[in-house]
Amino acid sequence: MATEQLPMIRTLVTRKDVNLEVGCFCGILDFFPWVRRQFEITRGHLEVEFISVAQLTKQDGFDPEELQRLLREEGKLYFNVGGHNAAGALDQHGDPRNTSLARICSLDLAREKYDFVGKREWLQGVYDAVRLNDTQGTPIPGGRDHNLRRLMIGVKAVTNGDDQQTLRFLRLGFCGIFEACKSGGLDFEEAMEPQNIKRGVTQYCQRLKLDGENEWFGELIEQAKYGLDQEFKQAKRAVRQAKELGKTWEVEVPNMPKQQLRVIELLSDSLLAAQAARQFGFDIVILQRPANGERQLGRCQISCSDIYERDGRDQIATWRLDLGQVAAKLRIASAHLNGAELEGSFPDWTKSGNWFWSDGRNSRWYLTEFLTVVMSGSASSPNMPNHKIRHDRVVGIVVENLKYCRKLRKLAGQQEWHHVKRVRNGWEETD
Repeated sequence: MATEQLPMIRTLVTRKDVNLEVGCFCGILDFFPWVRRQFEITRGHLEVEFISVAQLTKQDGFDPEELQRLLREEGKLYFNVGGHNAAGALDQHGDPRNTSLARICSLDLAREKYDFVGKREWLQGVYDAVRLNDTQGTPIPGGRDHNLRRLMIGVKAVTNGDDQQTLRFLRLGFCGIFEACKSGGLDFEEAMEPQNIKRGVTQYCQRLKLDGENEWFGELIEQAKYGLDQEFKQAKRAVRQAKELGKTWEVEVPNMPKQQLRVIELLSDSLLAAQAARQFGFDIVILQRPANGERQLGRCQISCSDIYERDGRDQIATWRLDLGQVAAKLRIASAHLNGAELEGSFPDWTKSGNWFWSDGRNSRWYLTEFLTVVMSGSASSPNMPNHKIRHDRVVGIVVENLKYCRKLRKLAGQQEWHHVKRVRNGWEETD
């Protein structure tokens, strides 16, 4: 019996507000043509479509394998789109392995299908840094203030969030890093220095005879640096204004290295607003995105900073709050205001990812899989419906529930985070 000949994949469908993981995967496809063959992706031009992560909603009884087959017949591959099995995708969101703490990312799922890292030690360092940034929110090392992730934010600022331009920049940037690590013998942190990224991009473009790309990349790096500077100035102004308006609180959270956590509510569109607040010493940032100078219901992000435990000068552990308790209370409040009921029971409502109402609609609040950011209406899900909670009530829910949040701890020298609970002789890991 003849095997059905399927068309080559010619379209990659991924998330709006493109991130580092998507850029790395596309860079791998560009740098290693044989990886494309393994995924049955065309050697020619690969179209990229960007969709909202809120676009793929829960569909009871839908067969993910059937959807995967239909997509394959259309020559499409979904990557990091936020739908997991509901989308038949290379996507970790909702994967059972991530029900408590994130242990895998979309790059891991791609690598399970074909191990493109293999014994390439120089690539392993890049891969590890990108996956830890995605699964745990670990900062990308190297490059000081201008590594590729920081430059990505600058590119978004100067291009008004143009996903095609940002992805083009990331693909070239990763190829430059690969070139610097493979041919130049640099480790990942060295390769992340802007001058080494540019040098690697130059070598890559010369090798593939990519006319004009090197010059375009170099010019955009300088524009991105300027964009970062302007974003940070705007963010600092927002922090100062919030302090002047009294939009700050101190909340006692038991059994943390700090007796009281500092909370701030910001009104800002800056991409660096949360980072600026952390530099001012705030631990919990409630970021409301403005519309015409006013707080816009439906666009909000709550984040928790790393809190360090020290013994003298030595750092012995890093702590975070699992914001699942906050996410659950916000999901409940949105359900009441939208005339809906949540599926399941309270422990379920604290889980990461999207959660759904009993009628299948999205509950409006997304908890990242590293459990320290809750958001509604982000740049990756611009069509998320209104959560309808007043901004002052959002603040109240956050402040009232921080003391009930579970603790996360990572000991010095370790990579994995664990939930911990207080026991008689200290702390016990619960996962």
